Amino acid sequence: PVRPSPRRPPLGPNSQGAMTADGSPSDVGGPLTEEDCEKLLDAVDACSAEQDMEAAGFDPLTVGFANKVCGAVKNGQRLVIKRYTDLVFLRLTPESVGAVDVLAGQSGAGPRVFHSSVRGLVMERLPGETLGEPNMHNGDFELLDLVAVALADFHRLPVPEVCQGEPMLWRAIDKMMEGGRKKPGLGPEGMP
Repeated sequence: PVRPSPRRPPLGPNSQGAMTADGSPSDVGGPLTEEDCEKLLDAVDACSAEQDMEAAGFDPLTVGFANKVCGAVKNGQRLVIKRYTDLVFLRLTPESVGAVDVLAGQSGAGPRVFHSSVRGLVMERLPGETLGEPNMHNGDFELLDLVAVALADFHRLPVPEVCQGEPMLWRAIDKMMEGGRKKPGLGPEGMP
């Protein structure tokens, strides 16, 4: 999580043009195009290690179970690029991938998403510092209040249509269990 910044006004469905980190329109190099975003996803996909990301000019952020995430600057816009691996589909359906990120960005409860597809997403990189578990337990009650307000705002959003029905957590667990039944070798050794 990133330390919450002041809430931005909600965006309409067609207002995903290039913005600066403070939310103002960016005219540096013009808006990001779909082609720009796809090229960024291709470039991240070509990186197999953190050193490759750095050599390609990216700022490695995390490498997770189902994605590679890094920072970059394109056309004067600070970005986060999240390239999904095929493992994302062990948890989610193709149509639901990225839907919550887009909704959060459009409503002002998360970073603006400039591009979202089953390959990955490109979104604005918010200013601030990355929070970790120690931040939640160090007695900074002002920070905890900010996090609580941001989470409450997020949880007030309507559930995207593609995510409605049984809670996503249970659907994700069911999909992972189904994947484990189909390919038992995917799990750790000794796991039933």
